[in-house]
Amino acid sequence: MLDIYPFILETIVLIRPLAEQIYRADSDLGRQLHRAQSSIALNVAEGCSAVAATKRRVFTLRWGQRVKLWRAWRLPLRWGR
Repeated sequence: MLDIYPFILETIVLIRPLAEQIYRADSDLGRQLHRAQSSIALNVAEGCSAVAATKRRVFTLRWGQRVKLWRAWRLPLRWGR
């Protein structure tokens, strides 16, 4: 497993309070944050077992999910929630 995998799991624990606040303000966005963070963890685990040729593709696609998750955290502020 990559060294980053434990960090990803820890971020789930760290963002849980924020995610719960977002869920209370916007349940759809809260569910999307939950799915995105879970997907990142699962996809990194999958990428760790991939052969070198497919690792780049897997991690490139997953980077987009990470960026989406990061930006989604800021949406409630823009909506005034």
